[in-house]
Amino acid sequence: MSLYGAAAERTQVIALARDVPAGAELAEADLDAVSIGFADGLATIPAERAADVIGKVATVDLAAASLLVDSQLSDGSALPDGTVIVGAVLKDGQSPLGLSIGDDVELVEVPAAGAIDGSEPMARGRAVVLDLADDAEGQGARRVSLAVARDDSKAVAAAGADGRLSLIVVPR
Repeated sequence: MSLYGAAAERTQVIALARDVPAGAELAEADLDAVSIGFADGLATIPAERAADVIGKVATVDLAAASLLVDSQLSDGSALPDGTVIVGAVLKDGQSPLGLSIGDDVELVEVPAAGAIDGSEPMARGRAVVLDLADDAEGQGARRVSLAVARDDSKAVAAAGADGRLSLIVVPR
């Protein structure tokens, strides 16, 4: 086959429409189909397999505009053993500006408003931010899903549901 003939052969493959952090499930909005020239041995996923990819878990951080390959995906949770997902409500000031999916954070439980027993903030371990959403009612609160150690999950869930959880981003 001539070089020109190989370049004329094109195929549709799956690329990433946006960044997807490790541990996130792939959704239809994460995927894009792109046409590439014939590349024998290139590990791509044909675009017609997009339905098979939706719902799989990214095992590594996936960058927007990159081609997707099977080795980057898992059928199950990418969470390490002993890790669970906990939700929390964060009020203004309880997370730094620019908090992003994939950030490593330290968790701090702050005392309840009006606590009179002299309570101090309490360390509640570390976590990874899995998802973020701003409050739909415009009250300035954010909802966050965190991957936390199972041993810390009950205390983190209670503080998070009560709006008493603060996050500190830890550089990698």
